Amino acid sequence: MCNNTCHPQCNGSGMTGERDPDTCACICLEGTNADTCACPEGYIYVDGQCQSFECRDGTTGQTFFCYINGKRCGEYCTYDGKSCVHGICYPDQCPSNTTFRQMPPPYQWHGCHSKTGPEFCTRIFQTTNNRWTCFDENNDRCCEGTGFGACSIIGSCYDTLCEDLGGTPAMGTLEYAKGCFFKNGLECFYQKSASVWACYMNGTLCGTCQNPLTCCPNAEKCPLRDLNGNPTTYNPEDRSCTNGEISCIGKNCYREGSSCGRLCNETTFGVCTIGDCYTKSCSNGFTYAYVTPQDGWGCVKGSLACIAQRTHPGYSEEQQYACYYNDQLCGTLCTSSGNCLSPLLPECNNGKCILGRSIPMDSQGKPTCDTSVCKSAIEQGWCCPEGHTYANGGCTLIECPEGQIADEGGICKTACKNNAEVLNCVCPGTTHPNQFNAKICCDADHAWDETDETCV
Repeated sequence: MCNNTCHPQCNGSGMTGERDPDTCACICLEGTNADTCACPEGYIYVDGQCQSFECRDGTTGQTFFCYINGKRCGEYCTYDGKSCVHGICYPDQCPSNTTFRQMPPPYQWHGCHSKTGPEFCTRIFQTTNNRWTCFDENNDRCCEGTGFGACSIIGSCYDTLCEDLGGTPAMGTLEYAKGCFFKNGLECFYQKSASVWACYMNGTLCGTCQNPLTCCPNAEKCPLRDLNGNPTTYNPEDRSCTNGEISCIGKNCYREGSSCGRLCNETTFGVCTIGDCYTKSCSNGFTYAYVTPQDGWGCVKGSLACIAQRTHPGYSEEQQYACYYNDQLCGTLCTSSGNCLSPLLPECNNGKCILGRSIPMDSQGKPTCDTSVCKSAIEQGWCCPEGHTYANGGCTLIECPEGQIADEGGICKTACKNNAEVLNCVCPGTTHPNQFNAKICCDADHAWDETDETCV
C-alpha cells in the first residue's frame, strides 16, 4: 500500500523491498540504476549485491567461459552467459524454493540447491532449463531428469532403489548417473520414465530389462586387443580384462595396484576420459605417476600434479589437463606440465595472484604470490580489480556518492583535493610525505615536486 493504493511487491532484482513514499516507485539498492534497479554493465545481481560478471575466451555461439566475481559459473556459454552447456550463471534460472550457489570442487559451475531437501542440480551437457543433472551428498553426479531433482531420465540420487535389489550404488559407465553394481559383473542404470534398467558389461550396453538380475546372460567379456595391438584376457575372479599391465572393470582401469583412469572407452582398451593408463612421456621435470585427487595417473612434479580431463571439445589433447597443488584444484585447461588457460591458484599462474580470489599468506601474514595484478582489497586479503572491495565472499563494485571515493576497506569517504593533507579523506591519486612527515595528496592530473614539496 502506497498513497492509499495497492502496488505489487518490490521484490525484483536490485530492489530493497520498499517504495518511495512520495513517488511510490520501488527503491533500488545502492550501486544499481536508480530507475531500473539494474546493475551496471559488466555486473550481475547475486545475493543482494551487484557482483562482477564476464564471459570470455570465446568467439561465437556457445564457446565462452563465464565468471561471477572471478569464480566460474558456466562453460561453453553464449556471450551473455544465459545459455551454457555446463552450469548456470543467472539466479533466476533456478526453480522457486531453491538457492543459487557455486558447486564444490572439483566442479567449477554454479547450480541450484533445494531449501528443504538434499537436491542439488545444474545443467551439464544440456542447454535447456528442463534438463538437469543432479548430485548426491558426496557431490557425485547421480542422475539426470527433465525436472529439478526428478531423476526421470536415468540414474538415481535420493532413494534406496539399488540397495533394495541387493546391489551396490556407485559411479560407473555413465558419467552423469549413479549406477547399481551386481555380483554377476553387471552395472545397471534405472530409467524411471520407461521403468526399465539399462545394463552394461565392461562398459558396453548389453540389454534393457525390468529385472536387472536377469539381464545380459551372454554378454561379451573383453575387447579383443589393447591400443598397441596386444591381446586382452578375461579374469573371472574379479571380472576384469587385462593386457598384463592394465586391468579394466567396466569403465574403470587400473595399473600397479591403483586406479589409472575413469570413464574409459567402451571399445578401445585402457583409453580413458580421466587419466592416462598407458605410460605417458611427461616433460619439464614431471614424471608419470599416480594423481591422488582424481584417482588416476598423470604427470607429477613435487606438489604439482596434472591429470587428463578430456571433457573440453575444441581444445587440443595436450591442453585438456586439470592440475592440482597439494591436492587442491590449481587450474583447468592446462598442459600436462602445468601451463593453464584457467588458473585457480598462483602455482598454476606463474606465481601471480588470481584476480577475484583471496590472497594466500605465509605464517608471517605476507602474500605468497605476486600481488602486482591486484588493484584493491589487498589489505582485506583479496585480489580485486580497481574500483572494487571485498564483500559477500568476493570482489564487489564500489559505488560512492559524488565527491567521495572508497578507501582500501571499501568505505566511501570524501576525496582529498590536490595538495591537501590526507587526514579524513581518501587520495584519488598518489600520496607523498613532506618535511614534516605529513602525507600530501596529488590528484591524477598532478605530480609531486620533491624540491618544492608540492603537487604541480
